[in-house]
Amino acid sequence: LFLLVLGLIMVFSVQSVTVAAQGGNAYAAFARYLVIALVGLAAMFAASRASVPLLKRLTLPVLGASMALQCLVFVPGASRCAGGNCNWVAVPLIGTAQPSEFIKLGLALYTGWVVVRHGGRFGSVRSTLLMLAPAAVAIMLVMGGGDLGTVVIMVMLMAGALWMAGLGRGWFLVLGGVGLVGFAGGTMLSANRRARIMAWLNPEGSDPLDVGYQPSLSTAATPWAPEAGAGSAQGPRARSGGT
Repeated sequence: LFLLVLGLIMVFSVQSVTVAAQGGNAYAAFARYLVIALVGLAAMFAASRASVPLLKRLTLPVLGASMALQCLVFVPGASRCAGGNCNWVAVPLIGTAQPSEFIKLGLALYTGWVVVRHGGRFGSVRSTLLMLAPAAVAIMLVMGGGDLGTVVIMVMLMAGALWMAGLGRGWFLVLGGVGLVGFAGGTMLSANRRARIMAWLNPEGSDPLDVGYQPSLSTAATPWAPEAGAGSAQGPRARSGGT
């Protein structure tokens, strides 16, 4: 809830400058994000009231449906790309949606199911690999769309759940090693990811109008405000029309 409120504040802070500079109404533009947040809160409340048996029955259907939606990013004409990432799909009347967000929900249910069913009692290597296979397929589908950042989040989610379920340390060493190799390979094979990492390491040496845009502005904006910040849309750059 705290992250949701913080995100809404940040969105409104940006829109109060960018939309106003275009002659639009920042409050009207912000209303769309507020409605989405309220719908999400309602869904969260409903999920919190669902019974455990119901959540168990929904686990595999939700994970399967989310994986099917993720496959849409590979359909020409349906996917939308930005910065080397093609993990969005076009949705009529809404704009775009990111199917991998539904996979996160599916993996959250699936990892809970794993913890309940296998907690502390994992079987042979074969049975453990079969148990991990659905999650691995889902994560590979997201990686196929080029979204390495979301893949890292999903892997961390799975690792935390499996650790709590009692999976042996040897598995973490092996899977962690494979994951590091995959992360390094995924980074080096993408020019966009390499450029973004270099921009993070050296903001001053990166193109401030391209991959270095956010790091350079973040660095430039830091000295303008006290540690507690100047407040939403109150920084000198915001009031002068910058972003």
